[in-house]
Amino acid sequence: DKAVLLTFDDGYESFYTRVFPVLQARQIPAVIAVIGTWMRRAEKPDVPGDKPVLTWPQVREMAASGLVEVASHTDTMHNEVDADPQGETHAAVTTRAYLDRGGRYETDREYAARLDAGMQRSADFVTAATGHRPRVLVWPLGEYNGFPVAAARRAGMPITLALSDGVNNARADLSVVNRLLVTDDPEVPAFAAMVTSLRAERPQRAIRVNLDTVWNAVPAIAARNEARMLRQVQASGASAVYLQAYADRGGTAAAVYFPNRHLPVRADVLGATAERVKEATGAKVYALMPARVIDAPPATAARWAGDIYEDLAKYVPIDGLVLSHEALRYPAPPSNAPALNLVDASAALTARMRVYRPFIKTAVDIDEPPVRPRPAAPGFDRMLVRYLHHYDYVVIDALARRNGPAQLGRFVGETERRVGSVNRIVFGLGTTESRPRPAAPPALLRTEVAAILRSGARNIELQPGTANRRQMAGIGKTFGATAIE
Repeated sequence: DKAVLLTFDDGYESFYTRVFPVLQARQIPAVIAVIGTWMRRAEKPDVPGDKPVLTWPQVREMAASGLVEVASHTDTMHNEVDADPQGETHAAVTTRAYLDRGGRYETDREYAARLDAGMQRSADFVTAATGHRPRVLVWPLGEYNGFPVAAARRAGMPITLALSDGVNNARADLSVVNRLLVTDDPEVPAFAAMVTSLRAERPQRAIRVNLDTVWNAVPAIAARNEARMLRQVQASGASAVYLQAYADRGGTAAAVYFPNRHLPVRADVLGATAERVKEATGAKVYALMPARVIDAPPATAARWAGDIYEDLAKYVPIDGLVLSHEALRYPAPPSNAPALNLVDASAALTARMRVYRPFIKTAVDIDEPPVRPRPAAPGFDRMLVRYLHHYDYVVIDALARRNGPAQLGRFVGETERRVGSVNRIVFGLGTTESRPRPAAPPALLRTEVAAILRSGARNIELQPGTANRRQMAGIGKTFGATAIE
């Protein structure tokens, strides 16, 4: 049997007038998540469109029916807090608030105390109004991490609902339940497509952005560079942006663009840039970081890398991580030691990151495949298969094949024959920092993208260079997320 749980967020009055009668007629159970500040009429500053919300008598009536379970959607945390020196705001639940007066971020202790107080209020306001303590909390904006999950549990709400696409089974951990967000009243065929082809599994069309070419010490220049970058991403229809988070020094990080414990901060702008990319384009943001953060003895390098990657996840609202590992150029040693070492090291890094960003996707950037793949290339094949087992995506630099679209198409087919599937391989047409090449003319790039897609690839990454909005829009007709299907 396949069970379905219906959940409704925010506590609008339309749930009582339009949904509840259907639940009664068909005897269907559901969950309604209400927000404390919205329910208190005197404190209703941010109800979208000034829509009417439920009254407590209506909530109590529905709860008494036995069909509706009342969950908390938090009391005062369904909002955003200051997130960085630039004044950007991010989700209150997962953000280390930037304290402007002190010019610093919340400490771990301050963050934990804010969460505990907020979750306690989240449960108390529902208990006071209904007489029943809620056992379910619905995450505002779908944002959560290990700290608020623990705080919700301490407040008596061991079940939480997120907005991550995915199926739940009888053995699923109820501390965070996946949900499929349904909006805009889809027709049955569209709804069926949403359920059978989850958004999280859709093809990835990525743009690579080097933050060194965006940020500038002169604010007006930085703003102009960022505006151009956002126009390029918008016009391309990209579904993801690989945002280089460090200033490069021969494969290690000379400085980074986010607060951390060990490395110089060139400018604390990664979080603000990531948020503006999301707001302007709807794309997911992946932080591009080196696998080797510093040149140091192994024990020191591993400890520092763990701290730095943890700080990246703590302070920046990223959706994924791309590991750039320039040392992994073909041919790999017979033992495939670099691949083994990277997998082990990155597993430890991402484990620390997922405490703060549990939903992040991971990718590894392979710098250069063999020029003429042949059956006698087992080292590269083993490396690729191992990476596909451990990462969500593997990004392969396809520029070595830039001798015409037909050769790129053959490269996709050869790769698929050698490793079985290219569904999680991203074919890169962008330049790399270690081997800069002239950017392809936009017309050629569009032809190359089409050739790769015709050969069965799902995922492509490119670097826009100096292409303008019109040129990127032309590329986007083939490359962009709206061109999929």
